[in-house]
Amino acid sequence: YDTPLFSPKDLKKDFTDNDAKKVFGGLFRKDPAKAEKDAMTNFGVGLELTVKSHPSDFKPDASQALQKLRDLIGHRKDVPLAELKSAFCAAPYGLTEAMVVLYACSLIKGGGYELALNPSSPITLIDQTPLAKNRLTTHALALCEWNAKLDKALLGARLVVSVQNGWNEVLPYARVLDDTLKTAATPDEE
Repeated sequence: YDTPLFSPKDLKKDFTDNDAKKVFGGLFRKDPAKAEKDAMTNFGVGLELTVKSHPSDFKPDASQALQKLRDLIGHRKDVPLAELKSAFCAAPYGLTEAMVVLYACSLIKGGGYELALNPSSPITLIDQTPLAKNRLTTHALALCEWNAKLDKALLGARLVVSVQNGWNEVLPYARVLDDTLKTAATPDEE
């Protein structure tokens, strides 16, 4: 694998599928556990999902993997997760399937995409409520746990263009109630 889409020298130890789940929790959950925060410190910079100066903040601007993911998706509105895995788990990239899922979730976190999960494997969020339409959205990431149920729901999942109206689309209507409301540049600001 001569073209890694991350910085292997910046990984502080060997990266496993379980570490991917911990990084997921550290990056996306509202109150990550200590092990999840540690995983972000150990792997976030190497995976190019954080930067050295702020290893606990999601900042994937320089991520080679996310750029290649966007290139592969192009203008398509619906791409099977299996297609992404087959493209990036093979030479010359050699990502693991867990890394591809982590990068797909990172793309979702940036806004504009959702992960349509397998409808025959509904999942529940941390608060035990069902995931609406079994779609993992930018806001649902913070309430989701990557566990065996999510692994099962990922079988047959598809990365799709988000159909939700963002904050900036509903802002003119919300300003009727409060004219001091501002636009948002990122999903976190929403």
